[in-house]
Amino acid sequence: SRSPMSSEAVIHLRIGDTIDMHNEIKAKDFFENQSFGRRNKKQILYVLDKTYYKDVLSRLEKVKNIQKVVLVYQGALGTGSQHSKPKINSLNYVESVANIFRDKYEVEHYSSGNADEDLCFLARAQTFIPGGGGYSSLATALNIARGNKPILQERLKIEMKRLANCNKNKTSFICPYL
Repeated sequence: SRSPMSSEAVIHLRIGDTIDMHNEIKAKDFFENQSFGRRNKKQILYVLDKTYYKDVLSRLEKVKNIQKVVLVYQGALGTGSQHSKPKINSLNYVESVANIFRDKYEVEHYSSGNADEDLCFLARAQTFIPGGGGYSSLATALNIARGNKPILQERLKIEMKRLANCNKNKTSFICPYL
């Protein structure tokens, strides 16, 4: 696996079952309306909408030397026997996100095919933008532990606090920085 370059902004996208388990909801619905990003009102925010990524774009424009945006995700092409079909909603969502950045940056799609290797890739990024869900929260904590400062929008900070505190009876290190 490769390491992110200092000229790359690395963005994690949570896709796959979160988007594709809803046959009646299309990718544009997830992208246009944040309320579709949760499985229900009490659950974690997984899928982020276009306002989030437009905010990320405006923040990236202030970061010097960024030439490329690397989108990191798994599950869009299907894995394993029960998930062998490509995930159309996921693929459409990824393209919608990519289109936000294409006018200003080269966009690369990246996955090592191994979630552990991808987690290391996210943790090593000097410019990291998390997506929704626990995996991205863990990647954020690791990224910070390595001395980096991820770009976090305020609503995602609130969501990560909620995730870190969702089970107060157990020790959690997901977001110790919040």
